[in-house]
Amino acid sequence: MSVSDKIVTYEGVNRIIRNPYLALVATKHFHVIGENGNNEYTVVMYERESTAKIRLDEDFVIYIMKVKDEGVGITYILEEAKKGGNQYKISFMKSGNNLTVLITGKKGGGLLNKSPFIEPEHLITHIKEILGNV
Repeated sequence: MSVSDKIVTYEGVNRIIRNPYLALVATKHFHVIGENGNNEYTVVMYERESTAKIRLDEDFVIYIMKVKDEGVGITYILEEAKKGGNQYKISFMKSGNNLTVLITGKKGGGLLNKSPFIEPEHLITHIKEILGNV
């Protein structure tokens, strides 16, 4: 499933979308927790939108993220660390004061996949809310 939207922003947003740590925070669900080298990062995802009261017994889902700089934009490709898990692709393309955001999500297959899947529409709502105010 894919969803895209255009956000009117200012020049400062370019620095945010090109920084994996800041860009993913805009989703309110994904957070970079480590660098693996070669534009690859370890990311944690959780269903709740706030980090204020993280519970130790809460299930966190680990993703491996690859970053692709495409000149006119940047793409973050997230694949769940376990085989056959969920996948997301978040692309940011900047043109003048317009930022186009494209999110594609693919739920992992199999009956045993119990990892939470956050719909792309939900993620783009958070991104618009945060980056639209920068």
